[in-house]
Amino acid sequence: MNNNTKVSLLTKFLKVFLISVVIFSLIAGIATGGYILLNKDKHKSQDPTKTPSASTGDESGSTKDTEKEKNLTTFAVFGVDKDGYRTDVTMVMTFNHITKQINIVSIPRDTYVELPTNIYNELHAKRKDTPKKLKINEVPAYAPRDERNQYSIRMLEYMFDIKVDYYFNMNLKIFKDIVDIIGPIKFNVPRDMVYSAPDQNFSINLKKGEQELYGAQAEQLIRYRKGNAPGVGYANGDIGRIDVQHEFMKAFVNQLLTEENKYKIMTIGSTVITKTSTNFDALLEYYQYINDINVDNIEFRTLPQDPNKPNGNFYYCDQEASKKLFEEISQVNDTNDNENNTDGKDSSPEPEDSKIISSIGLNIEILNGSKQGGLAKRTKERLEKDGFTVSNIGNYDPGILEKTKIIIPNEGMGEDLSQYFKDPAIELSEKSLPEGVDIRIIIGTNDKDNN
Repeated sequence: MNNNTKVSLLTKFLKVFLISVVIFSLIAGIATGGYILLNKDKHKSQDPTKTPSASTGDESGSTKDTEKEKNLTTFAVFGVDKDGYRTDVTMVMTFNHITKQINIVSIPRDTYVELPTNIYNELHAKRKDTPKKLKINEVPAYAPRDERNQYSIRMLEYMFDIKVDYYFNMNLKIFKDIVDIIGPIKFNVPRDMVYSAPDQNFSINLKKGEQELYGAQAEQLIRYRKGNAPGVGYANGDIGRIDVQHEFMKAFVNQLLTEENKYKIMTIGSTVITKTSTNFDALLEYYQYINDINVDNIEFRTLPQDPNKPNGNFYYCDQEASKKLFEEISQVNDTNDNENNTDGKDSSPEPEDSKIISSIGLNIEILNGSKQGGLAKRTKERLEKDGFTVSNIGNYDPGILEKTKIIIPNEGMGEDLSQYFKDPAIELSEKSLPEGVDIRIIIGTNDKDNN
């Protein structure tokens, strides 16, 4: 296993982990703020976002007002390996100053991009081997060393019609360091984990059960997928590993927000900044929001995949769905709406309960309650192709069910799964869900011909 492989094993976890560090360390860290402000001139000289995107012709975006006047700030987060240019993590984060909502969109590293003419011509003039079509994480590899962040940002702005205000370029080694600072982290390891790679001087040896994990142990946890012997490991492979990574991230955030660790913010911030390149020079303007930021205000998304494009070396995003996604997270509630409403109608927002909760990232179980053999497996393949996580399939124990049923634990869930079935019934019943299952789908006979 070479170094690139090691990095790729951490990629999906770090998409979530790194943003937690950014939110709760960089935005909150006075020490970090002092560091940035002292080096303000240095960072400004490397700032790729001071020139409006519109000046490049192909890209979109508009200039921003001062920090205090903003209602929305957009960040780009890049996680890189030790060489500093292999971008294994790319995310776009928006912070709504009014609602305090944080939306994070993960951009898969293999996302297909076609360079716009102006960017292609610029890069091709410097490197004749620059391809017109490539993966998004390959863009900085063809850019000059001191312009890698700039070109990555310009591609994000071009692709999604957004304006990026700030960037964070972070070294992946930060993972173990931060865990050691705030840890140990109490975590229930779901199974015995044993793996050895002597040629790489790496091994995993964790016992099942609740225990306290330091940085090195946490790395073993989030890297484990299978053992050395055939058939040993997660039954659902990488999906099982991702599920554990998500659970660890929750434990990590809860530990980070404890009273004890609030006093370590300066140490955490200093550690983060030594492994971070950024143009974020307005940290002190954001300190006022620290008490408003919590896990419930953070929503994770994944760039929508085009279901009509083949799976292969590239991840093809759904252009229309992606555009709608970024339009949605870029909307800002106007606090003057009620004051400006002169028609006498109630302009209060819709109730919180009407919000649809995405099923992406949740553990879905599919049971076949029809007479059609293999239907659960085919449905699993359809859902996974569209980015859902199916952790288990099987047959419906009581036998036949006439109408497809989607069982959910909370209001607003399961709506995005309805489109795959014929008028399914959505049932709110948390007690009907087994441990480890977030949503259960029981396919009825009305969907037996649903391929």
